[in-house]
This record gives sequence, structure tokens and C-alpha cells, in this order.
Amino acid sequence: MKVNGACRSWAWCVSSPIGVSATDEGRVETRRSAGLLIAALLSVPLGVVALHGLAQDPDFVERWYSDRVFVAVRSAQLSVSRLFPCSLSEILVGLVVAWFVARSVRCLRLFCARKVSVREIIFGALHRALVGGAGLWVAFLLLWGFQHARRPYAFHSGLEPRPISTQDLRALSFYLVGECNRWRRQFDLDDCALLPGEGGVDARILDAYEKLGRRVPALRGGQPLLRRAILSPLLSHLGITGIYSPFTGEAHVNPEVSPWIQPFAACHELAHQKGFAREDEANFIAWQVCRLSEDPALCYSASFVAMSHALSVLGQDFPAAAEELFLLLDAAVLADLEENRRFWASKDSALVGLAQSVNDTYLKTAGSPAGARSYGRMLVLMVAERERGVGY
Repeated sequence: MKVNGACRSWAWCVSSPIGVSATDEGRVETRRSAGLLIAALLSVPLGVVALHGLAQDPDFVERWYSDRVFVAVRSAQLSVSRLFPCSLSEILVGLVVAWFVARSVRCLRLFCARKVSVREIIFGALHRALVGGAGLWVAFLLLWGFQHARRPYAFHSGLEPRPISTQDLRALSFYLVGECNRWRRQFDLDDCALLPGEGGVDARILDAYEKLGRRVPALRGGQPLLRRAILSPLLSHLGITGIYSPFTGEAHVNPEVSPWIQPFAACHELAHQKGFAREDEANFIAWQVCRLSEDPALCYSASFVAMSHALSVLGQDFPAAAEELFLLLDAAVLADLEENRRFWASKDSALVGLAQSVNDTYLKTAGSPAGARSYGRMLVLMVAERERGVGY
């Protein structure tokens, strides 16, 4: 339907209010739609500028956002999320999908009745997508995203990271191969199962986070909340082991992935829940937590993931050195690597590549120039920790 020559978004047929002509109503709606669209288009670059601007003053972000705004927001989010027996974020996703289906059906009916054109449907859908996406982007920044601009975790933990040499990487990889072999001999795979305790978090992880909080005050406080993702098949096809929802404050672990991966994934997502948004830092925190647990299954989980990262990075430039270390792995560890490879191979799809590209773009936008490669920077922090002699 067109009013005064203007296309009404998605052409919902509503009657004009008493005293307001159809022409006036059309003009008001057109101006409102245009205003929302302009605001949506401006919010993305302005948000990026704000994020990068705040990154120039991490002390300000730490003092006012991390220690105050985020703490209050997280407390409110988790108070609401705890009222639901399952993931609130997944419930919201379901509602959005249902809303989209209902809107699509209504558009189809209007089109079949010749009350709306294809052009109006397309432009209306694009308008709503842009406005909705911009709203999510702004909410993301306000609720959690500005944590990307806080002080680095190295500051909080007293570490002094430096660029690592090939020799550093080889030494770390050799150490991790030995750790994988050592811990794998000390537990059964059933021990990797996460047993829901307070807030759905395994007691071993809770205790280890409490220990680390004594060393790193920034990790203290807050009641954790961990969910087993209901949408795990989708996460698996996207290549995701866990995910944090900044809109509800919930951390999720993918229960489909290998059991020895799940403890590390849970600790990683809980690190995001505690306010550390950078992926390399969340990885390193997960490493520290699993190690402090002194539980063989959790220690193996951390060693396995770190070893996989280290050998992958080493193999990019020195494949012979990586192969040499690979041959030192016990048969049980090799079997775990093969099973993990088969699992992801069975889920391989175009969605994985798309998800990786989106994640890479997100990380670069959020202030990590290395993009997805920033995950490997956990190794830099591990070398710094090793040099300080903590946890080794």
C-alpha cells in the first residue's frame, strides 16, 4: 500500500486515527521510518568509534564501566535469567524465530490478497533488519561489548607478556605434550562429565575460580550461571564449543562436543561472564582455572586445548618440528585427537566457514586486529606465566 506516494514499511494495513488523515499518517510514518533508518546506519560506525576511543583510556573503562556499570548489569541479568529452568537467551531466540515466521506468513497473505507488493515486502524487511540489527549492536556494547576496551588481563594478573620466539613456542609445545600424556593416564573419560552444581557449574570449576580470584581480584564476585545449550546441533554445525550471551548474561557449553573439551569450554565462557571479553584472555583464564582445580580431567582438558593450539601454530612455519612433537603423544591422546577430528569433520559445512568469517570480523571490529588469530595469543600469556614460575 502506498500513501501519498510513500511506501509504508511492510505495509501493515492499519486504520487512520480519528482526526488524522491518511496523508498525514503516511508522512509521519515515512519520517519516523527514515529517522530510524538513519539512526540505525549511524549507530554502527559510531559504536565502533566509541569502542576504539574508549580503548585509548582503559583506566576509565575499568573504573566506570567494568567495576560499576557491568557489575550492576550482570547482577540484574542473572537475577532474571535464574528464574528460568533453561536458557533464557535460547527462549528469546525461539521467540524471534516465531515472530519472523508469523510476520512472513502475514506478508504472504497480504501479497496473495494484492494488498502489498514484493517491493514493499523487501524494503520493509530490510528496514526492520537494519533497525533491529542496530538495536542489538548498541545493546551489545552497553551490556558487555565495552569490556573489550578494559585493561588487559595481564595487568590484573601481574604478567608481563612479550613476543615469543620459535624456541619459546617449541619449549611450550614440548611441555604441553608431556602434560597431556601425564594427565591422560590419571583419569577415565567419564570423569570429564560436568556435574551441575550452583548455577549449573561443576563444583570443581567453582572451587578453582575461587582460588584464582584470590590471585586476581578482578575475577572475584558474581554468582555464575552455566547452561547446557539446547541448540547444540546448530552450535556444532557452526563450529562452536560454547557461547556467552551478553543480552542475558548466560554462559553456555555445547554438550555435543568431546567430553574432554567441555570443561575448558565452560571455563572459557564463564571468563566472559566475569567480564573478560577478549578471546585470548578468556582462553588463558580457562587454562588457569582448569590447572588450579588440580583435577586430572580438567587439567587434561586445558592441556589438550593448549597443546592443540601450540602444535597448530608451530606447524604453520615449522611442520617438521610439530610432527616430531606429535609423535611423542601417547596412544590415548592420539585417539582423543582423532575422535575430535572426526566429530568436527562430520559437522563440516558451509556454515562453519561463514561463522568463522563473522567471528573474525567481529573480533577485528571489537579491537583485536589479529581477528580469529587472537585465540592463539593465549600462548603468549602462557609463556609469560611460565617465565614467572606460576602454575608450573
